[in-house]
Amino acid sequence: MIKLPSLALLLSLTLAGCGADKLETAGNEPPETGAATGKEANETEPAPDLVTLSAAEQQAAGLKTGLVQERPMGSGLAVNGTLDVPPESAVSITAPLGGYVQSTELLQGTRVRKGEVLAVLRNPEFVTLQKEYLQLRSRLKFANAELARQRELYEQEVAPLKNYQRAQAEAEALQVQLSAQAAQLRIAGLPVGGAIVPTAALRAPGRGSCGP
Repeated sequence: MIKLPSLALLLSLTLAGCGADKLETAGNEPPETGAATGKEANETEPAPDLVTLSAAEQQAAGLKTGLVQERPMGSGLAVNGTLDVPPESAVSITAPLGGYVQSTELLQGTRVRKGEVLAVLRNPEFVTLQKEYLQLRSRLKFANAELARQRELYEQEVAPLKNYQRAQAEAEALQVQLSAQAAQLRIAGLPVGGAIVPTAALRAPGRGSCGP
């Protein structure tokens, strides 16, 4: 009668120990291959070009997020770049007779109108061209007077026809030279006749902006 309670107590302890061993064994066993936990099932591989910042990193960098909105810019935006125009819109301006720039009031990017003075050029050849024009004009004046005299003598049958023809040819040749000299002066931007000037104005052929 005294041994029965002890035997029952021993059996109870043995069964309890077996249960604890089974629980410990089950906790130490690795999960079966191919089985995924709930956390692993919900995780996805991050994109290789995606950068993620934590809240602390965003605060340290001073980053703020918000919705995209259209707003007028309160100030200009300074950027580096090069302006270019189509070939048909680009005009290269050169002085027909050369020379050096004596003065100009334009800067790169300044808008100009057709006929506006771009620069004032100086060239000793300008003086020579105007001098030759005035000399030709004086010779033509004399040739025209001689032509009129020879015509009158020929009509009065005092002088032969060849004298009149020679005077006429001389006057026509001088007139051609004078016209060519005047055209050259206009191309160079020099005055035709009048006072001799050593400078010429280089003018814009059309509207646009000054470039390098």
